Amino acid sequence: MRRLLLLLGTMALGLVLGIYVLPSEGSVELGPTTIDRGKGITVLRGAIFRGARDVGTLVAIYADLSRSEPIIVETQGRPLSEVTPDALAVVNGSFFTPEDRPTGLLVSEGVRLHPFVAKGGAAGSGVLTIEGRQVQLHERAGFKVGRPRFAVQAGPRILEPTGERGIRTDDGLRANRTLIGGSADGRLAMAVVHGREGGHGLGLSLFELQEMLALLAERHPELAWASALNLDGGDSTGLWVSTPRVRLRETVSVPFALALRARSAP
Repeated sequence: MRRLLLLLGTMALGLVLGIYVLPSEGSVELGPTTIDRGKGITVLRGAIFRGARDVGTLVAIYADLSRSEPIIVETQGRPLSEVTPDALAVVNGSFFTPEDRPTGLLVSEGVRLHPFVAKGGAAGSGVLTIEGRQVQLHERAGFKVGRPRFAVQAGPRILEPTGERGIRTDDGLRANRTLIGGSADGRLAMAVVHGREGGHGLGLSLFELQEMLALLAERHPELAWASALNLDGGDSTGLWVSTPRVRLRETVSVPFALALRARSAP
């Protein structure tokens, strides 16, 4: 009885936080995928299963930084699909306070929008930077900001800068997820896991998210991730892609977004 009450209490807390905790139903699997290429980005879409149950959608975006670049945009309460209409793709940004302030470093187009935070769990344990079109993931400890063109501080680190797994155990906390990182071939990678509507236990835990990246690398080695950083998730998770037209709706407004825009021809 005590264990049952503990489980029910944990589930109730999960409902409040938008994160669901349920007993294991088997390992996650990646269903059939489609891949679209063009306009400087590659877009992969696939269904996610846990056992026989369809628990969500994976959309991963790979950006050639010679043809596109990421920027950080204030949403001003607008849905992601309306933030930057001419963008190639838009996802929700990193973590923020109840007052809609960022919790860690943000740099866009070389302009520092929020300072680096050296301590504190809410700030995030990793920093992803782009300098000279090179994507790098850094540990927070000992990180020096320098003058990156783009930077976002968040966490935890799903795949370490070395490519090793960053999540050791599965806490069973499942939710919609958003990732940013670097691909094995040097592209900027972003991904969203969006659970199906109408049920609990949808989406992935951080450990399962790590497993999903491994499955993706097995299925499509050319789309393997070299590093990955967890961004804000849960109800904040959303995505919009212009071509192919894809929209996964966020259920709460986020104060800022990460957008990919095409580079001007030289």
